[in-house]
Amino acid sequence: AAAAYRDRTSSRTSDSAMTTPFISTIFDALRLADAPIGVNSPPLSRIAFHGRTDCADSERTAVVNAYSTASGLLHGRTEQSEVRRSSARPATLADPFRERGTMAKKSVTALLTVGLLVVVFAVCLVSATQLLAPRDMPFGVTGSSSVVDAVQKEYSLDLITYSSEADLTAAAKRGDIYGGYIPDSAGDKLVTVPAKSFFGEVYVSAGFKEAAAKSGAAYTTTVVAPLPLSDRMGGVVGLLLLPTLIGGYMIASLMFSATQAAAAPGRIAIAAVFAVVVAVITGVAAGPILGAIPTSHMWTLIPCFALVTAAVGLAAVAIQAVVGKLGTLVVALLFILIGGASAGGGGVSLLPSYWQTIGVLFPPRHAVNLYRNVRYFDGNTIATPIA
Repeated sequence: AAAAYRDRTSSRTSDSAMTTPFISTIFDALRLADAPIGVNSPPLSRIAFHGRTDCADSERTAVVNAYSTASGLLHGRTEQSEVRRSSARPATLADPFRERGTMAKKSVTALLTVGLLVVVFAVCLVSATQLLAPRDMPFGVTGSSSVVDAVQKEYSLDLITYSSEADLTAAAKRGDIYGGYIPDSAGDKLVTVPAKSFFGEVYVSAGFKEAAAKSGAAYTTTVVAPLPLSDRMGGVVGLLLLPTLIGGYMIASLMFSATQAAAAPGRIAIAAVFAVVVAVITGVAAGPILGAIPTSHMWTLIPCFALVTAAVGLAAVAIQAVVGKLGTLVVALLFILIGGASAGGGGVSLLPSYWQTIGVLFPPRHAVNLYRNVRYFDGNTIATPIA
């Protein structure tokens, strides 16, 4: 029994809980019986005690019991070893092929999912930006004009009548309108608002120039809320959306990947703290480092960045809690692909009508309006209901 134990454990570490009683039992047997015990030895009860006649029956019984216990322990270890070896071996030769088939299916599913997301992103982005044109674009007037009528035949303008030039100019400074036309006997005036939409100003200026040339009318142009040299096309507002939007998405996705659960203690606090970190990084990068926004506006925009990042992150957590693992995919589809395409960074009223309607449902649209109004319109209309 001792030799068998030594042979079976020489090449692997034995379990301490099993080794101690086994060895002590062997030693007891060897101490009571001066007999060589090998793997092929007969049972201990038939081994001669080498002429010893002073062994009492109780000693003989103890030797037999000790040997039986040792053999039982050895037999138990042998069975456990065989079970472990059998479980470690593949059940059948087909198992490797089955595992490869499963991996192949998962890979194909992942590739198809990525391909679908790319198609959706391409369709959303291209359809939202390829046909930019005024569609029900808010435009102020103080009276009727043949020039305005001619422009309205080319572009879809939502005319808003103001009682005076001062009221119209004040509305333009608040960012309520994309421009305005003031007919006057002393000379007509065209008001443009580049900060509201760079492309909107392009359409307004070109449309009224062509209409005035055809009718022989003349006008002067007044620019309200001009764009700075650091943001000549007004694209910074839309670009600032990306780090805050993706930051909120990443908060929820990484926490879900780490814990495999959407709801966990402290999850809301972690999302809120990380939103502040994203906001500070975005503000510092866009302000002092790149000069895209002045430092004075950086301090007013950082709280906006934090609010948007937290809104996206917490909404993503809620979606993941409802749909589970698919929540990450749903969040990317709704907030980044669909929501990003309908945000209206180039001007909401220039988007196709269906994108104007869809964008109201998602945070990116309201985030762009918030950033734009804080940056260029002194924070006007940022506390109004979003629905």
